[in-house]
Amino acid sequence: MNDLFLPEVRVRVSKILSERGLSQHQIASLLGVTQTMVSRYLRKEPQILLEPLESHAQALALELAESLRRGEGDDVRVKMICSQCMELRSSKAFCPLCSVKDSASCMACVELLTGSRFAENERVVQEINQAVHILNRKDISFLIPEVRSNIAMCLPGAETPLDVAAIPGRLVLLEGELKTLSPPRFGSSRHLSRVLLSAREVDSRIRAVMNLRWSERYREPLERAGYGISYLKREVHGELPGGCAKALRKGTRFLVDPGGFGIEPALYVFGEGAVQVALTVIAIAELIKKKGGE
Repeated sequence: MNDLFLPEVRVRVSKILSERGLSQHQIASLLGVTQTMVSRYLRKEPQILLEPLESHAQALALELAESLRRGEGDDVRVKMICSQCMELRSSKAFCPLCSVKDSASCMACVELLTGSRFAENERVVQEINQAVHILNRKDISFLIPEVRSNIAMCLPGAETPLDVAAIPGRLVLLEGELKTLSPPRFGSSRHLSRVLLSAREVDSRIRAVMNLRWSERYREPLERAGYGISYLKREVHGELPGGCAKALRKGTRFLVDPGGFGIEPALYVFGEGAVQVALTVIAIAELIKKKGGE
């Protein structure tokens, strides 16, 4: 797209504007390039592309040129370019130009642009919002650490923090209620995302996590209730987030970081979804209150 298609479109837009009577100086101003660059565009012969790229390139160049002449905003032209790009990718028209081996059988662009990934992204965001709503059914304020809590959930098959959604700025406790400063967003919590990805090395069913305040007073009521707890030992497992994969025992859904110099003790609650994590947090909050460990 960037190496062939768009450079060819810029050449054609320049020629169309020139044919419409605009000077090189005017064209340069509209395109946001130097007059020297426009001169190069105009001297260059258009490259005939393979169909359907040829038809799309010419149609897009005409649309962009007219949009520039009408003085429309950049957002209009961004939509024009993105629309053409999405159509070409979903139709596999770019496949012959792709460096991926066996591009004929590759479905990456089609799957991305037919909505399956975006639908899954939206499901993750909605579940995090639902989890926050559930958490506000009970008072869990005593479990919120000084660094504040966050809740993260990843896509199936997540590999990087960009596959993990969390709440930008973390959860804010206002008058006993958890608030979000902005909607959940992918790639917004580097630490918690990496803790979650590390936990998935132990159990790929894990897809969500929430960080809470930890006190040794919580240990006895949680263990008596049958909750399996793993403990991070820095001298053995290393620091978080990488140490999570070494410290978390398979089958357990709680990891305690006892903290250290400048590190607040924390409890990480894992689950197969954000809602499951929220329900677990409420359950342990009620248990701790009942046992007087608050």
